[in-house]
Amino acid sequence: MRKTDIITRLAPTPSGFLHRGNFYNFMLNWLFARKQGGKVFLRIDDLDADRTKPEFVEAIFRDLETLGLNWDIGPSGPDDFYKKWSQKHRTDRYVELIKSLSDKDFTYACDCSRKSLNEQGFSAEYPGICRKKERVFQLEVTSIRFNRSTFGFDSGDPVIFRKEGIPAYHIGSICDDIDFSVTHVFRGKDLSDSTRLQKEIAGAAGIGRFGDIEFHHHSLLKDNAGQKLSKSIGNASRMYFDTIFADFALWMGNPDANELPQNIHDLLASPLSII
Repeated sequence: MRKTDIITRLAPTPSGFLHRGNFYNFMLNWLFARKQGGKVFLRIDDLDADRTKPEFVEAIFRDLETLGLNWDIGPSGPDDFYKKWSQKHRTDRYVELIKSLSDKDFTYACDCSRKSLNEQGFSAEYPGICRKKERVFQLEVTSIRFNRSTFGFDSGDPVIFRKEGIPAYHIGSICDDIDFSVTHVFRGKDLSDSTRLQKEIAGAAGIGRFGDIEFHHHSLLKDNAGQKLSKSIGNASRMYFDTIFADFALWMGNPDANELPQNIHDLLASPLSII
């Protein structure tokens, strides 16, 4: 692969203000692409309309600008995002993948609710109790689940289309990574199971190209209580910006603590090894 063919992605979800862990991940993906002479794709995951807020979308662009992280593919700002780049414009593409899975008998309809499962004593992974039902592709009537039994799983079949008419995150992520030629993805270790599931879905659909994407899973940042960071409230996320570049370099194992970077350009010029 030529370095110029490399494409990484920044994939924020506008369900809250971003935290330091999100910013570290963005810088990791951005630095890898720029050090290799590749490109960066900005994908805003807004399929979950109930959790998406305009102020969170606006904050994404503001924070990326403050950090100095630019991109080559994607919306130029909030207005352009809503007009051309929202994942809601790509629903037909996502449904196409779901239908492909259904045609190959990898899906089934499920009318279970969280309440009905709890009443039956199920509170962890979905137990697959609807697998034996007729596998009919019925949008907006029932939820559609991906059947993982072919891959040796007795439970845990994820919903890939909600009866409210919303494709699942995994479907959107697979389609967008393929359609925008993503080659490398850096994501947290907590998403390693998601990576495996997405590879299963893509493999079942016969999308060999997805298997060529290089996924790397990095360690997570934790709060003072040792818990994984979550989306912040208000603008607390911006409190990290004064020291974020130096802190990131230390997190990455900066070889020279006496010359800590002050901006993204210092990081780009540093000898930090991303992989």
